[in-house]
Amino acid sequence: MEYLELSPKQVISYFRSDKEIGIGRFGILYELDYDTLIKLNYTEYISAFISKKERDFKIEIDTSIELMNINCDFDRDKRIEELIRRLNNTSSNDLIKGIITNRGYRIGFLLTYYRDFNVLGDRIYEYPVQVRKEILKKVREKIFELFSVGIYPLDIKEDNVLLNENMDIKIIDLDGYDVRIEDEEYIKTHDYIKRESETRLIEMEYRLLRH
Repeated sequence: MEYLELSPKQVISYFRSDKEIGIGRFGILYELDYDTLIKLNYTEYISAFISKKERDFKIEIDTSIELMNINCDFDRDKRIEELIRRLNNTSSNDLIKGIITNRGYRIGFLLTYYRDFNVLGDRIYEYPVQVRKEILKKVREKIFELFSVGIYPLDIKEDNVLLNENMDIKIIDLDGYDVRIEDEEYIKTHDYIKRESETRLIEMEYRLLRH
């Protein structure tokens, strides 16, 4: 596991740049190097993201650290550690490369840059329906592999699946808050979690096959 400590100045320099790779509900992506992306969880320090000021970033992180120290029973990194441990037992084990921190407080992730892959929704319509079915079968296998280790993505959509020329599949955005990490016994009594994930998968399949 890699760790990258970013100063407020460095974080704000990313926010001020025009080099973002992509942005979602919880994170914004920048290129660190040829093989690695920086994902900054900008919604956790949204004032700094909007103002582009180091002072606002410092204030927001100070407040987050203070709140974390007050609630000593809450370990916000425990969930991420468990997620990475479970991902290591799947074919998605290369997705999360490391953690980005400021003063030891997690502010983002280091992710593998899948350069030769495209967003599924941008490419799948280039193929006939039968080929699309084969691609979506591979996607389903990847999702069920995650289920097998207790990872349940609740935001399955075309933007969170990547495809390359060899029709290899990568599931991304697994570090977000829309991903549940649960043990098998818990899912047995709270099966709506798995059902919701499966529903998102079925809805995506329907969208991508109906044209």
